[in-house]
Amino acid sequence: MRYLQLALVVIGSCLFAVSAPATATKASPADATACSFQTFATSNPETLHVGYFELPPYAVTGTNGSVTGIWADYFKELLGRSGIQYTEAMYPPNRLARKAFTGQVDITLVANNILLTEGQKTVIFLPTPAMTMNLGLISLKHSPVLSIEAMQGKNLGVNRGYGYGGYIHQLKQPDIQLNLWPEDSEVQLIKMVLSQRLESALLYESVWESPPKHWQVNTDPLHFEPLKKSNFHIAINRQIDNVESLQRVLIHNMGLFDKNLKLKPCIKQ
Repeated sequence: MRYLQLALVVIGSCLFAVSAPATATKASPADATACSFQTFATSNPETLHVGYFELPPYAVTGTNGSVTGIWADYFKELLGRSGIQYTEAMYPPNRLARKAFTGQVDITLVANNILLTEGQKTVIFLPTPAMTMNLGLISLKHSPVLSIEAMQGKNLGVNRGYGYGGYIHQLKQPDIQLNLWPEDSEVQLIKMVLSQRLESALLYESVWESPPKHWQVNTDPLHFEPLKKSNFHIAINRQIDNVESLQRVLIHNMGLFDKNLKLKPCIKQ
């Protein structure tokens, strides 16, 4: 019923525009194209596999093992409207990177540190970032760590899947010696800092703000100090049939979403 009402409103608006004075304007064909999804067509249709790593609230493992969150909703809209059939699964960050770079995952979102270090021969990284978020240091509020320099000679917690590699190359300065303490997940890093086994750890701001309930951690005692913006790009497997066409379709269709990965108003109806 709501969609019927909306349709009547749109039809009524169009009729009004026809009878309105000559100053009224109509959308040009270019405007209509800009607000329309393109569809990926290939001579060898296949079901593509999308991989995620847990990053609340963007990708979270649901109670039945499904993937929920902003990224899951985004890919549902982006790939579904692009005419792409897909399956999805959650992986630890280090496994996801390997699977993407060996062709076992066809589409994923990858942080820009990975672009600098791996995968250039097997993966196409779409040039426009899908989203941006802060990477920073967590520490206890009563003794906050306010810079990477403050961790000189100390143990810095990092996620084994991403912080252990490219981010350190971006954040580390030649005259700063960091002792990296790798863990397999963000929840482990948070627990290490809360228990004072680590003074500080690298973390995405969204995880500090919205840890999932099943982690059973409270981040209120923690301070977050932003260090740099991290861009996330869609990465696609170069071996996909007609991958150049897929790249063009996805780049166009990504432009129909805003910076929060939500559909822009012009194509919501």
